[in-house]
Amino acid sequence: MLPLVFTVKVVVALFFFLLYTFYYQDRSTADIFKFFDDSVVLFQLFHESPADFFRLIFGGETSLIQEVYINKLNFWVNSNPNELYNDSRLMIKLNALLHFVSFGYYGVHLVVFTFLSFVGFTFLYKAFERFFEHKKLLLLVVFFVPSVLFWSTGVSKESILFFGLGLFLYAYFKLIHVFQSVKYIFLLLLSILIMISIKPYIFLLIIPALLIYFIIEKYQWKRVLLSYVLGYFFIVLIGISVGELFPKYKLINQIATKQNNFINMAQGGVYMYDDKGEIRIPYENKASIFFINDTLCKLPKNTLIEFREKGSNNFVPIIHNNDTTVFKVTFNQPASGSLIHTNKLDGDIVSFALHVPKALYYAMFKPFLFSSRNPLLLISGIENFFILLMLIVAILFCKKQFNSNLVVFGFTSALLILVFVGITTPVMGAIVRYKIPALVLLMISVLALVDLKRIEVLFKNNK
Repeated sequence: MLPLVFTVKVVVALFFFLLYTFYYQDRSTADIFKFFDDSVVLFQLFHESPADFFRLIFGGETSLIQEVYINKLNFWVNSNPNELYNDSRLMIKLNALLHFVSFGYYGVHLVVFTFLSFVGFTFLYKAFERFFEHKKLLLLVVFFVPSVLFWSTGVSKESILFFGLGLFLYAYFKLIHVFQSVKYIFLLLLSILIMISIKPYIFLLIIPALLIYFIIEKYQWKRVLLSYVLGYFFIVLIGISVGELFPKYKLINQIATKQNNFINMAQGGVYMYDDKGEIRIPYENKASIFFINDTLCKLPKNTLIEFREKGSNNFVPIIHNNDTTVFKVTFNQPASGSLIHTNKLDGDIVSFALHVPKALYYAMFKPFLFSSRNPLLLISGIENFFILLMLIVAILFCKKQFNSNLVVFGFTSALLILVFVGITTPVMGAIVRYKIPALVLLMISVLALVDLKRIEVLFKNNK
């Protein structure tokens, strides 16, 4: 089965590549190309100074020659200094290192990243295999949920995310249910490093449920649902306390920043920055900008701009009066075609709580069945319909006895991811992509909950 599954993933990755080559032709906004294109520029540094190249890859002081190459990269630096981490750097670094074996051929990168994704899903399957009698159904749920299969292949962050997530859950469940081993501890630490480097919010969102899961397994607590409710209550209290003590790391502020940035980008325009802050020019006014090249530009005097100084989330309209400043361009495209109305968070706990129901609704149920002419969104709408149908079936045909700890772990982790994605993402196409880790956990929980024998008996009786 595994060679067949890997072949399917490679075919899907090739379709992904063709779609973003001939249909969505803007390479600067396609994740499968933009990190690769930056890596081509970065790898040129190796030919000029190998020592500076490896120092930049593995960290260290930045030299003048490194600064020259960094200024040529589009996605190395966060345009908004309020964001704590830039997960794009790992993708650029991995692609740059792959140039030693790929010699610049994109197809090699595509196969390597798809293989890493395949390995991650294989470990994800092995992590949950012990809990299920019907192995083939688990295989279908893990590997072949359509949007998960599509968005987790090729040269994308999701390929690395699922590589790390699969290793992490495999090692975690092995340590809890089988035996403690140095091998599994090493895999756990490696996977944590990968997840924090590529999608730290996924790691942070599933850790509370995993801690509660461990405590329930260790002490064999019977009131599973109550344990999760109390556990999350205390975790929220701890999070609020830490945010008050260290305002820079206040979680709600970070979520608000991420949401505000995504909304600004989704509204379209030309975004640029210097050492004072970030500037936005409406896309329809881009003719007023003097582009030095694709990444650098100047603005004439008396240009009406929207300015966001460092440390602020909000853009303020002002008149620009310095025509000598050179700005770094970070974003240049029209508004997203699948933009949805989202109210901005203000960093307040009440504001966040009020956003939760609507965020869950958007992430879980949109796009609706046949609500879009976009082929990818149409497929997602059909998928959402079947997922809703399976949730109803799981409720109607629930097992009398099931692994409640596993089911509640999967549902709570999935719901947290869905809420986070729904709150921070104002673009329907991006929601479809970012929620795929939640879909995997959700479908595994549904499979653990539903009584397949009762359904089988019902079909036999009807015949």
